[in-house]
Amino acid sequence: MPFLQSLKKPEVSPEVESTVRDLITAEEINGAETANRFRYVLGILLAIQSYVVTDNMTNAIVNGSAVLGYATITILHTLALRKRRLNITRLFNYLTLVLDYALIVLVL
Repeated sequence: MPFLQSLKKPEVSPEVESTVRDLITAEEINGAETANRFRYVLGILLAIQSYVVTDNMTNAIVNGSAVLGYATITILHTLALRKRRLNITRLFNYLTLVLDYALIVLVL
């Protein structure tokens, strides 16, 4: 039994626990902001690519709709990040993931 006793969670003071939680929360928001900046760069590249590759009107409408949808999702994600509330940030992180996959499937 001494081995099982050693596996128990160590005692951590509430101050240290809240500091660690604050640090992880700040890092999560920082990561979401970085990913959002990357989404803007990717959106610009997608817009350029859809303009260059389009050969007929049907493809132009589909590609333009996909780029517009992607831009709308990215802008909504930016607005959610500006609120600085973790629950809204987490919700939009998952929402952008699902909507991005939905756009990919619709375009294919």
